[in-house]
Amino acid sequence: VLWSGDGGWAAISNITTSVPVKQKALFVTAQYASMGRSYDNGNTWQSKASFFAPAMTGLQAAFVTPMILWQTVNNTQIKDSVTFVADRKYNAGETVIVKSKQINYPIPYTLTSNLDSLASIRVLDKAQSRFFLGAYEGIWMTPEPLNFSKKPAWFKIASFPGEVVLTMANSKDGNYLYVSTGSKLYRISNLINSPDSASLSVDANGYNLSVDLIKTFNSNRTITSIAVDPRFPENVIVTLGNYGNTDYVYASNNATSANPTFVNKTGSGLPTAPVYASLIEANNNNVVILGTEFGIYTCGNFNFNNLSSNVEWAYDNNGMERVPVFQLRQQTMDFGTTSYTVNDNGNVITNVFPGVTNTGVIYAATHGRGFWQCKNYVGINSQPIVNKTEKVSLSVFPNPVVSDATFRININKENNVVINIYDINGSLVYSNNYGRKSAGDHQINFNTDNLKKGTYIIQMSCGNERVSSKFIKL
Repeated sequence: VLWSGDGGWAAISNITTSVPVKQKALFVTAQYASMGRSYDNGNTWQSKASFFAPAMTGLQAAFVTPMILWQTVNNTQIKDSVTFVADRKYNAGETVIVKSKQINYPIPYTLTSNLDSLASIRVLDKAQSRFFLGAYEGIWMTPEPLNFSKKPAWFKIASFPGEVVLTMANSKDGNYLYVSTGSKLYRISNLINSPDSASLSVDANGYNLSVDLIKTFNSNRTITSIAVDPRFPENVIVTLGNYGNTDYVYASNNATSANPTFVNKTGSGLPTAPVYASLIEANNNNVVILGTEFGIYTCGNFNFNNLSSNVEWAYDNNGMERVPVFQLRQQTMDFGTTSYTVNDNGNVITNVFPGVTNTGVIYAATHGRGFWQCKNYVGINSQPIVNKTEKVSLSVFPNPVVSDATFRININKENNVVINIYDINGSLVYSNNYGRKSAGDHQINFNTDNLKKGTYIIQMSCGNERVSSKFIKL
């Protein structure tokens, strides 16, 4: 047992360290906004007295208190920056490692001009974490959930007088937060266009947020869950509670617009009982998964492009049995292990930041039969992960691979190319510097006979760009 109480929502940071010190931040809730956070995987804990701001003293919330930890390691829009101080003279074109505010996560940056020793520059902080807490009459947010050396700065980003927040869901890009207070559905927009964490403010001249009531359902029905399409934030599902009704699932394909519309997508096959949880599969939004009073139901023909089309739900528990499923989550982050070395009075110290090794795994929280996981969607997306701004990409063909594979890469300018391969546990199993390559498409042949069967993360470093993909060895 990591934490006492009746339990509730929880979160685990994807931005962690393993060497020289293991750091993995955990966040847990119990009834009525009782909270704890840990920086060492649950060995020690800080209570909410050390986590909440003074203005949050006496904070009230729902019995099951909703909270969300949103993170990215490739932020390009939140204008938060960090300082790099040169330890020697650097020439234009050299790549330096800048340390993020998020537990010093490494940010490669290619200098555009010479930098003298002890001179400094400001660099965009590409690693970001934001923690949202749904409470009575509002939403609180901190951009410093991983800072354990002080009480983080908190900001009330939305107020709902006389209402209590019951559930929340955010878009993968961090720009939208969807919130329910009973039968009402709100949308908070423009979160990624906030100032940096040092000047974040919620007054009329600062934080440029839009808080809109976008849908009200029947007043005697409670919104039990919200699901946002990881690829298209305008695609949103809401589910409802109560027994003996004909409508439990609603969907919108324009939820980010000024006047969203929601369509009943209950279809056929569902029991006339509460739907507690919902999930839109990250690689195929035709696949939608529901957690109900009687277990898991899925469909493969949801069709956000034509919400008037019929949808059929199938009972899909496969061993879990008919047990209430209260939450569904899928790991949608996908980045590889990275590291950097520092010289501390002659001692070379390597700092290792493990990557994500469970991309695609779906987790289900039940009432009575614990936690379950589904790995059916791991490794099915063989499309390259592309940095759309820089047009740097990496993919593996064929995928899955039996013996010989081809790494297909595209780089936007001449640069040094390094390929690293990590196993599912984050251990480096292959590394090679392929030297400088010209801008454009390249193919690198690779024999996998020395690799064991399993899932691998391949990472390419090219100048200040780092992209990852995934392949399966059969």
